Amino acid sequence: MKGAGNRNELFLVPGINPVVELLRSKKGEIAEIWVMRGTYSNRIKEIVEAACGRGIIVQEKDRLDFSPYSHLTHQGVVAFIKGSLYISLQELLKKIDLKEDPVLVAADHITDEGNLGSIIRSASYLGASGVILSKDRSARLTPNVFKRSSGALMHLDVAMVTNLHMALRELKQRGFWIIGTSAKEGIKVSEFDLVRPTVLVMGSESKGISPVLKKILDATLKIPGTGPLDSLNVSVATGIILYEIHRQKTSREMT
Repeated sequence: MKGAGNRNELFLVPGINPVVELLRSKKGEIAEIWVMRGTYSNRIKEIVEAACGRGIIVQEKDRLDFSPYSHLTHQGVVAFIKGSLYISLQELLKKIDLKEDPVLVAADHITDEGNLGSIIRSASYLGASGVILSKDRSARLTPNVFKRSSGALMHLDVAMVTNLHMALRELKQRGFWIIGTSAKEGIKVSEFDLVRPTVLVMGSESKGISPVLKKILDATLKIPGTGPLDSLNVSVATGIILYEIHRQKTSREMT
C-alpha cells in the first residue's frame, strides 16, 4: 500500500454489498480495507475475516476518517483497489464466443451515474458479456456507480472506447446485430428474435440514441405500455430488454 498521500490514485469501493462482491470476484487488486471503529456487524466481521484470509490489510478508522466519503453511504466500510476498471474493446472481444450469442450493452451518452450503475447491475444479473462506454459525454465508473451496481461491476467487463460509432461498426463487421430502442416506434421487443450476437444500444436520458448511431442500427425495438407515461427510465428499459433476451435464450435451450 502506498502512503496516504497517494490514496487518490486508488479507486474507492463503498458499502457492505459492494465490498463483499469485490472480495468474491477477486477481480481487483485490493490495496486495503477500512472499517469504522465501533462498527461490528456480522457482515462486516465476515468482510474482515475474508480480507485477512487473503492477506489484505484491514485498518480500523475513526468516524472522522470516513467523513470525506459520507455522501457515498459507506455503511462503515470502504475498500481501495488498484488499477483501471476498464478494459479495451479488443480485450473484451477476446473473451467472447459468437457461437454463444453474446450480448453487449452500449451506453450512448448516459450521464446519470445512478442509471449507469443500475444498467451494470441488470447486465450482470441477466448474463450480458459486457458494457461499452464512450470516452466523452458519459458517466464514468465512480464509487457511486459501484455502489448503485451493488458490486455487480466486479463481475462484468466494461470497455471504454474513444468513438462509439466506430466501435459499433467494428462489432457489426464481426457479426453482431446492432439493436436500438425507441419509446414510440419499432418492433415490439417480444416479437423480435433476440437469440443472436447482439449489441443493445441504450440512448441518453434526454435525447435518446444519437442520430449518427441510428443510421447503423439493424433493428429498433420498443416496449409497449398502457399507462399515461410515454417512456421508461433508461435503466428500467435496459433491464426489460435484457430479460426478454434471457427469456428467449432459455426457451430456445428447453426445446
